[in-house]
Amino acid sequence: MNPLGTFTLPDVEGQFVPCTIEWIAEVEDWDFAEDWKKQDVGNHDPRIRDSIDYALTGAKRWRWLSEENFCARNANDAAKRIKKDGSTEFAFALALSVSFEGRKQTIGFCYARRLWLGTVCLEFLGTHNIRGFSGIGSLLLYAVAEASRRFKAVDIWGECTSDSQGFYRKTKAKLLHGELKDALKPGNSDPKHPRDWQLPGDVDDRFTFRRRELILMSDLFRAAQMR
Repeated sequence: MNPLGTFTLPDVEGQFVPCTIEWIAEVEDWDFAEDWKKQDVGNHDPRIRDSIDYALTGAKRWRWLSEENFCARNANDAAKRIKKDGSTEFAFALALSVSFEGRKQTIGFCYARRLWLGTVCLEFLGTHNIRGFSGIGSLLLYAVAEASRRFKAVDIWGECTSDSQGFYRKTKAKLLHGELKDALKPGNSDPKHPRDWQLPGDVDDRFTFRRRELILMSDLFRAAQMR
């Protein structure tokens, strides 16, 4: 795998644990999907079952597209593809891992596609929360924004389940709060792109993070990195 950044996540006891986000580069990097499946035999939590299904499906799609040379395995690979053809399409995936009990364990992933118009479709985002970590989903979403920003994506969009609507609404609320706070600063007569603000209630069966929101999430990602 190729690293995108190193961070910390708080566990259920409030201890901050180092974690890494990396580009998935080889078929073997998806082995965590089968591990999740084996660990959760008989689990009836719909969110966990969804994450396992997403991981298994993402692995199959990535494997097939990789064989057809339609997967970007790191940031340089993505940049080269776009430089060669501005309308190129490719898939990319990221994995979030921690070291736990002496071994590296993947606790979250995302799978996305860069489409011909420059938009990024986030197809899957799943977590396998082994120690009650907080912020896995947000960190992965910000990582997608960081990767997308590097190849000048127009926006990030995707479909929601009833269980994930709240997550995307909460993310939008946080971004909107940051925009409004900036706009209301004394002396700021030129707030940034108010026409692009989206209320959290706009999230229904799908979500869209426009260019400005994408940049804000990328900024949050960069600010969270361990120095």
